[in-house]
Amino acid sequence: MTASESSPGVAPHLYPDAGSEPIAVPDGVVPQYAPKRWIPKRILLTRAALEWPLARVIAERGSALGSDVVELRADRIEGLRGPDQRAT
Repeated sequence: MTASESSPGVAPHLYPDAGSEPIAVPDGVVPQYAPKRWIPKRILLTRAALEWPLARVIAERGSALGSDVVELRADRIEGLRGPDQRAT
């Protein structure tokens, strides 16, 4: 009985055959490009968040990376809709 017969609807690559060999990757192989680090454009901090040490650490890190750190006057965040889904 094969993996596809024993578990119908499951991708066969999740259950390789007993005789299949794993693909060998040579030593020293590195990706051709480094992944791009995501840096937020803006960090919004509420008054309540500023009471937490972790929020202050996040604000300091964001500021060091060049993000705009905005300290809000209240504990409510409104109007975050962007022009499209990706910008929101």
